[in-house]
Amino acid sequence: MLEGAKRCRLLISVLGIATATCLAVGCGSSNGSFGSAALSKPEYIERAEAICTKINREAEAAATAWKKEFPGGAAEAEKHPDDGLRKVLIPALEREADQLEALVPPTGHEAVVASFVENLSQANKALREQGFKALPRSGAIDFKREAAAYGLKSCGKVL
Repeated sequence: MLEGAKRCRLLISVLGIATATCLAVGCGSSNGSFGSAALSKPEYIERAEAICTKINREAEAAATAWKKEFPGGAAEAEKHPDDGLRKVLIPALEREADQLEALVPPTGHEAVVASFVENLSQANKALREQGFKALPRSGAIDFKREAAAYGLKSCGKVL
């Protein structure tokens, strides 16, 4: 019985250390706000633009690599748009949505930011489930419009 009590104390100690570490580094929240201060609008835009620019570059590189998988190159790859959607576009949109969601929006701008990030997530889900035919009503157009109105120029370029 004493052995079980030792294990329990050890587990409690480990959990306490993990909790303290999480508190120190700010982990534990899906929206990135735990332990983080809200960004100003210019800071948010700067960070979001950096995220989107990086993802755009990665998507371009992934598209180039994907096209090389086909013996006929780009011309043959264009005959397989759903494959490109699945291997290139959807992963890029998912990373973009996840990373934008992790940014702490400016105080008072939470609803605006949540709206365009949700539209991006919905677009990604619709494209994943229904393919390119879902694009016009997927939320992608709303995402691009709302993000641009907020000041984001690079976000949504992969769409």
